[in-house]
Amino acid sequence: MRVFNFKARNIGEEKYLTYTMGEECELDEDVLDYCEDNNLKELVDIIYEEDDDYDYLTYDITGKVSLEEFIANEMKAQQVLLIVRNLANNLISFKEQAIQLSYILLNRSYIFVGEDMELQYICLPIESKA
Repeated sequence: MRVFNFKARNIGEEKYLTYTMGEECELDEDVLDYCEDNNLKELVDIIYEEDDDYDYLTYDITGKVSLEEFIANEMKAQQVLLIVRNLANNLISFKEQAIQLSYILLNRSYIFVGEDMELQYICLPIESKA
């Protein structure tokens, strides 16, 4: 199982998750460009940043509730089934759009639940030996 370390940052009322790319990481620029150009509603927006030492992928999660937080509360069976259906539909959509499923973090801490049980995912378009 791959492990990812994100740094959470609060800037005023806004909240961000930042992933620092190590030396072994190679960015899939085609997928990053596709995500930025098409503004996919299923994905949390990606902000690509770089400096002299590292490259960073930052995600704006302001006002978003993680699936982990959401399922901590009591849920009706209909809500659970709707989340599972949306998850399956999103995975099919990613496959159709040629976004490698290995780039989508399917960890309940990095999946966010919106209104109408719509889901948003963190897409980490990198190849790494880690």
